[in-house]
Amino acid sequence: MGSTLRVLLVDDDAESARHLVRTLLEATAPQFEVERAQAFSATRQLTEDQYDIALLNLARCNPGGLAAVALLQAQAPNLPILVHAPAAQENLALKAVQQGAADYLITEQIYPTVLVRSIRHAIERQLAAVRHRSAEQALRESEARYRALFEQSRDAIVLMDRDRTITAANRALTDLLGYSAT
Repeated sequence: MGSTLRVLLVDDDAESARHLVRTLLEATAPQFEVERAQAFSATRQLTEDQYDIALLNLARCNPGGLAAVALLQAQAPNLPILVHAPAAQENLALKAVQQGAADYLITEQIYPTVLVRSIRHAIERQLAAVRHRSAEQALRESEARYRALFEQSRDAIVLMDRDRTITAANRALTDLLGYSAT
């Protein structure tokens, strides 16, 4: 994470947005560069700029709640989304996390230290998830290359476990020994 984090604040309520910007500016580290957008224009801003995190007010955006989360995810699938909602709408915030938001906060309990910690954790979890997906993709590609090499080799190849039970044999081996490949 850099020394300045770029935050897309998605909030259709100006007063709520001002409160969150003040809260972020109270933080001593890291520094935040905050850009506010209404829910509908947030997707356009995501195509024009890069952000480290989106902070979404579930109670004050149009389209509301989960639809706004889905819009942001569709536009920027690797962007962590931190949602907040009033205590009375905590179930909505939980559903947003189940739908893919990184975490949620209760609006009435947002303090600088809590907000900064949640932002940092959300970004780190998202980076770990992206790295994990990349590693899984690389493993799938490696396995596919290995499988193709194994199956297409003209050399007879047999794999056995410790008990010398055949676990796999390629076509060249079955042809050599006169067995069916099935």
